[in-house]
Amino acid sequence: SYLSKMDLLPMLRACKRAEQLGLAPGSYRVLIAGWQEEEDAFGEEIQRLAGNLCINCSLVVRPDNRERKALYACADVFLSPSDNLQETFGLTMLEAAVASLPVIASDFDGYKDLVRPGETGFLIPTLGPQETADTNVRAAFVPSGEYHLRLAQQCVVELEPMARAMAELAAKPELRRAMGERGREMALSG
Repeated sequence: SYLSKMDLLPMLRACKRAEQLGLAPGSYRVLIAGWQEEEDAFGEEIQRLAGNLCINCSLVVRPDNRERKALYACADVFLSPSDNLQETFGLTMLEAAVASLPVIASDFDGYKDLVRPGETGFLIPTLGPQETADTNVRAAFVPSGEYHLRLAQQCVVELEPMARAMAELAAKPELRRAMGERGREMALSG
């Protein structure tokens, strides 16, 4: 959800930019998986936007453990462009590493501890405020989703480096494999 995890529109824009950098249009699928409240149409809206951009996009809502393992098994790359201060560690990145997937992620909080740039994946520059005092003062008076959204709106994941990482990994299956193997070794070694 853009309220509590990440805004996926920049990722879709990065896909289009990666196409300009060599990623063949129509040669990839974006698979979005995760929690979504029943009344929330966020995932469907992202799918609609992806369709408008001619990006093949699938949505898997609330996958169970078996489905998650199957999703990791069919993936080539794991992408986590979080722009939300609420996302501090990234358990899914560890799961992706165990599944031998290279990771492209925000250079953000605990994510920095889970990706070794150039070895297990790529960290994408993520810019945000040094202080969030004005937003924090309002936190007690607004729903937590709104608070997280306000924090996220102060952060940005740089598109160009994300697009370059996507295009590079698409063009180099041996690099994907090597990064994935190193990521798995790192995740299992603790």
